[in-house]
Amino acid sequence: APASLGNIVSILPQDNDHILVQKHGEVNKVNIYTSKIKKEVRGASHVRNWYADYEGNVRLGYGGVGTSVKIVMRDKNGGPWKTIDRYDQVSGNAEYAVIGFSREDENIIYVGTEFDDAPYAYYKYDLSQKKYLEKMFGKDNIPATGMIIDSYTGDIDGYLYREHETKVHYVNKRLASIQRFLDKQFPDTNNYIVDYDRTKSRFIISITGPQYAGELMFFDIKTKQMMVISELYEGLDLNDLSDMVPVSYKARDGLKIPGYLSLPLGKEPKNLPTVIL
Repeated sequence: APASLGNIVSILPQDNDHILVQKHGEVNKVNIYTSKIKKEVRGASHVRNWYADYEGNVRLGYGGVGTSVKIVMRDKNGGPWKTIDRYDQVSGNAEYAVIGFSREDENIIYVGTEFDDAPYAYYKYDLSQKKYLEKMFGKDNIPATGMIIDSYTGDIDGYLYREHETKVHYVNKRLASIQRFLDKQFPDTNNYIVDYDRTKSRFIISITGPQYAGELMFFDIKTKQMMVISELYEGLDLNDLSDMVPVSYKARDGLKIPGYLSLPLGKEPKNLPTVIL
C-alpha cells in the first residue's frame, strides 16, 4: 500500500528542491526530486501540529492531552522549546486556534477565536506580549471558517465563512476576479478555487452543488484552457439528487440551530422516512 505523505508544514518558498512534512509528530525536510529525508524536528507527545514561519523555520508547536492545550515556541535560529501558553478548552479564557505566522513580524501569529457571544473570527496575536491585536476578519452573526494564505508569499488571499453554504471573501483582487468569472460561467453550482500556482495563473477548481455530484477542473487563464481532471462521486445518479432548503429550529434552551432539508424527488412531502446527518 502507498505510504501516507503526511501534512505539509512549509513548501519552503526560498528552496525549490525541498518541503517540510510532518508525519507521526516529527518534521522532516524532504527532497521532492530524490525523496531523501532529513529530520528537522523530533516528535513530541503533546504536539499535534507544528508551524513554520515564512522563512521555513519550525518555531511553534500546538497540542495537548484531552482538553488541556499547550503551546511551545522557539527562536527562529533554533534553541530550546519554551512553553508560552497553556489553557483548557472547556474552562480556559485564552482559547485560540493557531493558523500561521505573520510575514511582517516574527512574534505575531494569526489565530481564530470567539469572544463572549461574538461569532468565530480571526485576529493577530502577539506571542511576546500574549495579547490580541487587530481583528482581521469576522462578520456579525456569521462565523468565519478558514483563512487562505499564499504558500509562496505568506500573504493573506482571503477568508472563508459559512452562510447557508461556504463562501469566500477574497482580499486578493486577482482571485476575486477569477471567482466572479467562475460564478458567471457556472451560475447554478458552488464554485471554489481549491489551489493555484506561484503566479496565480493556473488553478484547480471545484464545481459542486446539491443537484450536481461535482468535478475538479484545471483552469489556465493564459491559454483560456479549462478541462475536467476528476469527477466526484461518479456512482451518483444526477436524476436522484434533490435541492437543499435551508431550515432552522429551536433547541430546548432556545438556541437557534441551522440545518438543511432535502426531500426525495417525485414524492409528496408527507410521512417520509427521515435520515439525520
